[in-house]
Amino acid sequence: IVYNKNKMTITGGSVGEGAKTCIYSNDTLTLTGTTVDDCEKGIQIQNGTANFDGIKVQNHATSGIEFIQGTLKMFNSTVTNNGGAGLQIQDEGVSLGQLAICCGGTTIPGNNHIYNNTFFGVNTVTDEPGESFIVLANGNTWNANKQGANAQGKYGASAAVVDGPVGGV
Repeated sequence: IVYNKNKMTITGGSVGEGAKTCIYSNDTLTLTGTTVDDCEKGIQIQNGTANFDGIKVQNHATSGIEFIQGTLKMFNSTVTNNGGAGLQIQDEGVSLGQLAICCGGTTIPGNNHIYNNTFFGVNTVTDEPGESFIVLANGNTWNANKQGANAQGKYGASAAVVDGPVGGV
């Protein structure tokens, strides 16, 4: 099943099983309590706004979530067992000020679990050499002992952030 629709909201249920891309959106995409499973690519958001709460993105041949430009907010979600990056974030020709990525902040922890992805848990890609950007990552469980995570892979309540790829296990 492939969804290609603007201003889409899906609550609950399951999307996937064999499609090239399970969900594609170029506008506003809101997923709550939804499982996106077993496609070539899980979710692709391009030039849009994505709001994810309590979703599972798993078992995709390439990226679990590919985010290209816009705004991403993700809380209480699991991204696991994907063949590429769990969460791939790209700026593709926009200034970094046009990207807004929050997977947990100092007042509201993300409670995301991003692990067991083949390439990286989280990978950031820019089109400018030497350029990097920050993903707010407070209160998430990613990869143990990587870029400020403790031995259990947890980012604390302080202003811990991720800049660049978080190594994959």
